[in-house]
Amino acid sequence: MTVLNERQSVKAHFDVSKGDVALYVNDDLVDKWRDDSKIVRFTLNKGDNKIRIELHNHWHTTSFNVSFTDYQKLDKSAAVELFKDIDFNSTKIVYLGAYEASANTAGNNYNEILVTLPGSSAPIFIFLNSYRAVNWVFNNPHNAKITGVVLRGRSPGSTVAMTSPAPVYELPANRNAYKSSYDIRAFTGKNADYAFTEYGLSNIIIPEFFQAKANDLPPKNGSISASDSAAPGRTDPYPVNSFVESLVVQQQNNTVTQTQVVKEPALDGTFIKGNWKGYFEVLKPIDKTFTISHQGLRAELIIDGRSVWRGKNSREKVYQHKFKPGRHEVMFVAYPEVESRAAKLNVSITDTAKDLKYDELAAYLKGIGDFDSIYCGVQKSQSPDQTVDIILKDSKKPVVLFLTSYRRATWDFKSCNTDKLAAVVTSAKNAAVSIKNLPQNIPIYHFFKLANTTRFIPVRGKRLNIKDTFKQAALQILALTGKLPAGFSGADQTDTIEAPETILDREKYRYIGFADVSPDYNIFIEHPKKIDIVFNPVATKYVDPNRTREYMPGRKIQPEVQRKSWAEPLGATKDIPTGAFKAFYFDIFNPGQPKFIGIVEDASVNSSGKIKNNSTGSAIVYQYGIIPENFGAFWIGNVVLEKDKEMEINMDSGNSATRVLIDDKEVKGRRISLKKGRHKVEIEHVNDWHTYDFNFSLTEPQALLAYEELKERLEDILPGYQMSITLSGSRQLSCPVFLYQ
Repeated sequence: MTVLNERQSVKAHFDVSKGDVALYVNDDLVDKWRDDSKIVRFTLNKGDNKIRIELHNHWHTTSFNVSFTDYQKLDKSAAVELFKDIDFNSTKIVYLGAYEASANTAGNNYNEILVTLPGSSAPIFIFLNSYRAVNWVFNNPHNAKITGVVLRGRSPGSTVAMTSPAPVYELPANRNAYKSSYDIRAFTGKNADYAFTEYGLSNIIIPEFFQAKANDLPPKNGSISASDSAAPGRTDPYPVNSFVESLVVQQQNNTVTQTQVVKEPALDGTFIKGNWKGYFEVLKPIDKTFTISHQGLRAELIIDGRSVWRGKNSREKVYQHKFKPGRHEVMFVAYPEVESRAAKLNVSITDTAKDLKYDELAAYLKGIGDFDSIYCGVQKSQSPDQTVDIILKDSKKPVVLFLTSYRRATWDFKSCNTDKLAAVVTSAKNAAVSIKNLPQNIPIYHFFKLANTTRFIPVRGKRLNIKDTFKQAALQILALTGKLPAGFSGADQTDTIEAPETILDREKYRYIGFADVSPDYNIFIEHPKKIDIVFNPVATKYVDPNRTREYMPGRKIQPEVQRKSWAEPLGATKDIPTGAFKAFYFDIFNPGQPKFIGIVEDASVNSSGKIKNNSTGSAIVYQYGIIPENFGAFWIGNVVLEKDKEMEINMDSGNSATRVLIDDKEVKGRRISLKKGRHKVEIEHVNDWHTYDFNFSLTEPQALLAYEELKERLEDILPGYQMSITLSGSRQLSCPVFLYQ
C-alpha cells in the first residue's frame, strides 16, 4: 500500500464469519482475533507498506471480506439534511438488497454483485443494503448520471466500484436488514422507482423506468397517439389494463426495437430484450394472479417499481398480488438465456378468488338474498391456455355460480352476460383457479373443499367415490346456501361450458336418492363418511360432552347427529323377522328403488362361490345389476335373549362404511350389554371396492386368554401321555378332537 504523505491513518474493515484472523503491517502484528467483524485502525509511513492478512476458517462455509475505505458516514438526521438539495421528484431511485453476494456463480469468489444500470434521462440515486459486506460493481453502458450512492449493512466494509464519479455515503443498518426498502421514504419522500431484494445476489440488470406518474391521465382508447404523448404532465403513452411491448430484435447487422400495444406479454422466437409496460387501474381492493410460462429466458415482474418475481427456468409459475384501489405501474422484462436461441413467454393475468373458510363463505352467500345456485364441473380445459369460456343462460333470479375443476383452469367471462350474476365461487382439486373478464362489482370467492364432478350421475362400471359426485357437491352447496342447486353442467375436457346444462327439479333429486333435506344440515361440520349421505340425515348440532366443567377455549366440542336409520325410507318398519334378517340391496345412487328385498339367515354378501338361495343364506348380488362400487345394503331383524348378556359385534369387510343400530341407537363400540328379551338389530352398509365382501355376527364374547392360562386349560383337557395312531384304508377311528381355529 503506497502512501504519499509522511504519515497516513488507515481503517481496515473486516467482515468475519467464523475464523481466526491476523493483520500484519510491514511484518509487525497489528491485531489478532477470532469470530468477530471489526474495524482496525493503524498508521502507515510514506512510501510502500507491506500488508499481510491471515485467515484460518473453521466453519462449513467461508465468508470473509476486507476493505480499506473511508466513505462519509451519516446518521439519519444528517442524511435528511444533506439530501434536501436533491430533487427526488425528478430523480429515479433504485433500491437493491441482498443478504450476501452469491457464491454460486462460477468465478465469483470476491463478494461482488454486478449492477447494470439502464439508460435514463433522469439522474439516478442508489440505495445498497446488505447483511454481509458486499463489493458492488456498477456497469453503466448508457452513462446515466448517478446523483449519489448510499451503503448500508450489518457488517462493515462494503465497497462501490464505478467508472463515473459520484458521492458515496454510509448510513447505519436499518431494522429490516436487507429485505425492506420502505424506510427510504424518510430520506427521499417517496418509494423506490425500482426495488429488488434477494438472499444471494450475483448480478442484476435494472430495467427501464416508468416516466409518467401513476396518477396521470390514461391514454385514449388504450392506444398510442401523439395527443397522449403531449398530454400535460405526461411523458409516456402507456395504456391502462394492457401493455406497450418493446421488443429488441436483430435484423441483419442492426438492432431494431419493435413496438405495439398488447393485452398480455407474450413472445415466441429469438430476441435481445423484451419490455412490457402498462397501468392497472382498480376500483376496489383486488387480488390478481399472474400465471407465467417461460422457456429459454430470464423474466422479471415489477409492480409499482418493486421487483416482485424473477424466474429463469421453464416451469410454469403462479404469482398473486394484492392491488389497492388506484392506478399501478406494471412491467415485465425478459432476456434470453442463450443468445440467438428461440425463447417463449406467455403471461395470463386474471382475478384471484378470495379464499374463505366455510362459515365466512356461508355468511356471504346467505346475505345475498333470494338466488339460484348453478354448479359447473370440468376435469380440465382442452384449450392451450387452460381457459374455459362461460356462457350463462337467462335466469329470472340472481345466480351464484359454483365453478370446480380437477386441473388448473381459467374461467373466462368474455362471452357471458353477467347482468344476473351475483357471485362466483371457485374450487380446484390440484391447482389454482383464476377468473378473466369478470366485472369488478361481482365478488369472487374460493372454497377448496367443493367436490368436483363432471357428471350428474356416475358412469356405470366406473369406480367413483361418492365424495367426488354431484350428490356430495349438492349437499355442500345446500350447507353453504340453505338450498339445493337449481342447475348442473359438467364436462371432462372442454373450452366452453354452458350453464345450466340440466335444470334440477325435485324428481331429478329423488332419482339420485334425495329425500326432503333439512336446510340446517351441515355436511362440513359433521365430517360424514359415505354412509351419511345415502339417506339424508337431519340437522347437526354441537354438543360439549363434558357439560359439568366450565368451557375452555381449545376443548373439542363434538358434533352430535340425531338421525333415524334407513328403515323408514326403505319401508322396512313392519314385518321384521326374528332369528333372521330382512335384506335390501340397492344402488346407492338410487336407494329409493331396491334391486332386491328378501329374507336371509345372516347379514353377509360376497362375490365368490355358487349362487345360493337368498332366503337360506349368504347372498351373491352380482345378478342384481349393481356394480360393486355403488352397492348399498340394509339388514333388519330381531334377536331374542333368554337372559341379560354382554354381546359382541363382529364384522369382516373390505373397503366399506358400516353402521350398526340396536334398538334404534347407534352402537359405537364393539361390545354392548343387552337385557333379556327381544332386540331390533339394523345394519347399514355401503361398499367401496371392486368386489363384495361383508359378514356380520352378534355373539357372546369369547374368553381372551394369555399363553400360560391357555396352556393350563389345555393340559386339563388333553391326556398326560402321548398316543400314536395309524389310519389306513377305510378304517375309522373314534377319538377326542381338539380344533384350532
